Amino acid sequence: MKSIDTPNEISHNDGERFISISADIEGKDLGAVNRDVQKLINDFEAPAGYSVAAAGDLEQQQELIMDMVFVLAIAIFLV
Repeated sequence: MKSIDTPNEISHNDGERFISISADIEGKDLGAVNRDVQKLINDFEAPAGYSVAAAGDLEQQQELIMDMVFVLAIAIFLV
């Protein structure tokens, strides 16, 4: 693991400040990384007024899984 310097800036999303933490993971698939990150997020107690959430590829994977479950439920209902 290494830390890199980035330009000083304050990022906003929907009017809320946020920081972004990114990583290049080798030797693990996205599903395994997603499970590890979700466990860390669930175990982390953020200070009052702060929240922690997964985004990017992890967020897209979670949305895709939910969409697939929804489509499967509709398919089972129609059959």
